[in-house]
Parts: sequence; C-alpha cells; structure tokens
Amino acid sequence: MTTLPDPSSASLPENPAYTKEDLNWIQKLPLTQCLNGWWRAADCSIILPEEMGNKVLSKMHRATHMGTRKMQDLIRHARITIKDSRTKIEQIVTSCKACQLTNATNHGKNPGSRTRGTRPGTYWEVDFTEVKPGKYGYKYLLVFIDTFSGWTEAFPTKHETAQVVAKKMLEDIMPRYGFPTLIGSDNGPAFISKVIQGIAQFIGADWKLHCAYRPQSSGQVERMNRTLKETLTKLTMETGANWVVLLPYALFRVWNSPYKLGLTPFEIMYGAPPPIIPNLQFNVLTEFDDHKLLISLRELQHTHQEVWPRLRAIYENGPPPEPHHYRPGDWVYVQRHKQETLQPRWKGPYIVILTIPTALKVDGIATWIHYTHARPADPFAVQEDFVPEANTAWTVDQSKTYPLKLTLRRKPDPENRLRPKAWVSHTKTVAAALDPP
Repeated sequence: MTTLPDPSSASLPENPAYTKEDLNWIQKLPLTQCLNGWWRAADCSIILPEEMGNKVLSKMHRATHMGTRKMQDLIRHARITIKDSRTKIEQIVTSCKACQLTNATNHGKNPGSRTRGTRPGTYWEVDFTEVKPGKYGYKYLLVFIDTFSGWTEAFPTKHETAQVVAKKMLEDIMPRYGFPTLIGSDNGPAFISKVIQGIAQFIGADWKLHCAYRPQSSGQVERMNRTLKETLTKLTMETGANWVVLLPYALFRVWNSPYKLGLTPFEIMYGAPPPIIPNLQFNVLTEFDDHKLLISLRELQHTHQEVWPRLRAIYENGPPPEPHHYRPGDWVYVQRHKQETLQPRWKGPYIVILTIPTALKVDGIATWIHYTHARPADPFAVQEDFVPEANTAWTVDQSKTYPLKLTLRRKPDPENRLRPKAWVSHTKTVAAALDPP
C-alpha cells in the first residue's frame, strides 16, 4: 500500500484570519479590495493571511518537491498572493532534506540553440537510464520526451534492447501521438540496430544519432532522466514504496510542472489548465450543453494557434551554435573518455578528414568526434614525427551502389617499409620507424 502526502482540502475557509500585520501590509498594496471577507490584489488574485500562506507553501512543496521557480509559477497559476513568497519558498526548498540530498547544482551554462519539433508529437528524444532493481525485476527506464511541449512518457523495462524500444514505439507512442518525423538518441546498441532503423525508415522518420560521449546532444531527455530519478528518490524517501509503483506519480508531476512561457506540458499538449491547481472560484461551473461544448472546442483550437507560434519563436530565436575552426587536413588530439591510472587525458594526434558544424571525422577512429572533445595539435611537432613521407599516396574509390559513399585507401609503400608506430609516454610523443631486417 502506497501512502502519499495528504494534499488537504482544495477549498478556502469561509472566514480568513487576517492579523493586524497582514492588514497593514495589504493596505500598502495598490488597488486592493475586499470581497466576501477575502482581500484581493490588483490582478484579482486572492491574498492569503501570512500564517495560511506559510502552510500552503509547505504543503505544496511536500506534495511536489518543486524548485523555487516552478513553485512561484504554480502560485501564479493558482492566482494566490502571499507576502514575501519568493523568500519563503527559497527557505522551504533550502530546508528540505530530500531536495538537498537529491538535487544537482546548476552552473548556469548556455546550451545554445537546439533542434525541436514544430508542434507536439513531431520530434521525440529517447534514452535508456538505469535504475536500481525494482518491483517485478524492472531495472531500466525507457524515457521518451517530446521536444516541443516537454511531454514525457517513461516505461519500466527489464532489458535494454531494440525489441523493447520497438514495442513501446509501436504500442504506446505512435497510437497516442501519431507518427514522428524526427527521433533523436545516443549511439546505444538498442538504437543503432537494424530493427529500430528499419521501423524509422518504414514510418518515414529520420533517426538522428548523437555524438558519442556527448550527453548534451541529448540534453532534453538526459535532463528528464535526472528529474525522474530525483522525483522518484524523494517519493521513495517519503513513502517507502517501490519506484515502479511511484512512477505514475512522478510522471504526473512532470506533466504539470511549468515549462516554457510558464505553461505546463499538459497545457501545451491539451490547451487546458493542469488538473492539480485548486479551484479558488466561488461559483461552481455549470454543466456543458452541446452549444457550449462547441464553443469550448473552438476556443481550444484558438489557444493552440496562439501558443504554438510563440513557442516556435522561442526555439528558433535561440543563440546560434558557435562553429568550430577545424578543417580537413588539420591534426588534433582526441579526449580519452575512459582514462586509466597514469594515462594521458588525450590520445593521438589524428588527421581530420571530414567535418560538419559540430563534429569531426578523423583517420583511425570509426565514430564522429564532437568538436569539444578535440584540441589542436602542435603542427611543428606533428610534421616532425607523424606526417607521412612525400611518397605516401591515397586512393579514392566511389561506390557503384551509393555514389556519395567514398572509400579512402592508403597505397602500399613502394620501398616496402613498415609504417611508423607511435607510442605515448607521460612526457612526450615519440614515433619509431622500423626497417625490415
């Protein structure tokens, strides 16, 4: 049995208990008015007594474990005014032990621009993340996030395979949200398999594989992995339940947390307010008839037409990515991601043979290298030790089936000499040319 924090009643008491200090502070606010015993601010939001406001903020954080900014957005959505709300929210978040043990520190890096969809459901990022073994033998989370709306779907799995990805795409993602036009992931075995690439080709989607050892390329889904793990950790600490049971509550929190423009993924996807905001209106909504339902559907369509272009403008007007300065023929060192003890941080040098705006292709490494994982090599040292002799030549063969596919081959040395073998010490790089006996 799972016990979650008591959200308490969503209705306000009939007689608010304003103190003398509360009334003195309210009178200093512009254009306040008292209706049915409740004071309202100029934006028609309800001004809560300070004691009641403290309780509301504490219960709100215990139920959601949101950060300072998202709690402020949630209060604004609920049309509530609380004295010194920002300071109190910061104190509550700072004093929360679960948040302090789980949250990561934000260093405020500029991510630059990122490719996103033009409407919900067109561009998804997908990733596997490992979780401690849970109920029913689940130990992985397969996470899908819609890059336009921030809407997230997560599925507990027992294996990290292409069959699992294909099953969830065909049975859950596409029946609910339609066929995507673009899907992004890392170079994991589950995503580069022929099964997944065949499905993407069949539905007409472009599957974009990101650079190896570059989690920022899948930054949105990587950040969502961390958010889900942090939320599950907090809920597990408070309830003692298994993370598999608590996953729907974590997703519910993600769907209803403020996103771009202060809107939640639920609002962007469905054009309606999230269901967790308390109803603070005094009049009960009357039942819809057919005419009112038609009007509501039209207003929903107008809401989408107004909000979606504004979101697209935010995504498209981001700072352009800073181009790198590497060109074919340059020599570079490549970062060693699995560095052993007393092993240099960089390996190489390697010669650059192809470039794109964000990555390099070097001779000797099969995968593309993100430009942030390379550094220029000293051209004089490279020319002395690593540049081949003048009689070294290359041939280029064009594929008959794929005209754009080129194969580079090094011609045999006419003098039948062995190639230089490079070994790296902790002080300098040395090339040893070995002659045949």
